[in-house]
Amino acid sequence: MRYALLIAIVLTGCSTQPKRSKSIWVAVDRPQTFEVQCMFQSPRRCSFSIGGYWRSTSGAGSEIASPDVVSIFCGSDDKKCVMTEASVNGAGNLETDYSEFDVSLWTGDQVIATTIGGLCEIGNQITVDIPNKTVMRRTYPTKPQTGICGGAFSQTNTYVLHTGYWQLRPMVEKTFSSVPQ
Repeated sequence: MRYALLIAIVLTGCSTQPKRSKSIWVAVDRPQTFEVQCMFQSPRRCSFSIGGYWRSTSGAGSEIASPDVVSIFCGSDDKKCVMTEASVNGAGNLETDYSEFDVSLWTGDQVIATTIGGLCEIGNQITVDIPNKTVMRRTYPTKPQTGICGGAFSQTNTYVLHTGYWQLRPMVEKTFSSVPQ
């Protein structure tokens, strides 16, 4: 009788372990907080930094593929912006990326910085609206895109920076282990 009950449990897929619900990434917003800091020396030096995550304003299908976190620092003395991004790719691996942008405009109201890179020479522009405390990002092709550079790389997409972070819900237990290569 015991064996029959055990076989019935195995065949019906019953388990004595509680079923885990599938975890999903959820965006958690925080209030936008950044200020341009200036030191009144000669020449005047200004800088700012902000962090958060990108959300598409281009519509369905243009979201960034994986949850990302971004940190941006811009300085007027070297006319550069540095953007560092981290994301979890589809295979579950943590990836980072670093981009340096040349500032083409820095006024009391706006900062515009641009870079072009990669095999497909995709343009990447950050526009900071200082009075409204918003940061926009635009990605665009700089030349006709064919072959492997066609498809998504042939479109212009725009994103707005949200201050906050991504959180996996329900939370999962943190476990760290080494995987043999």
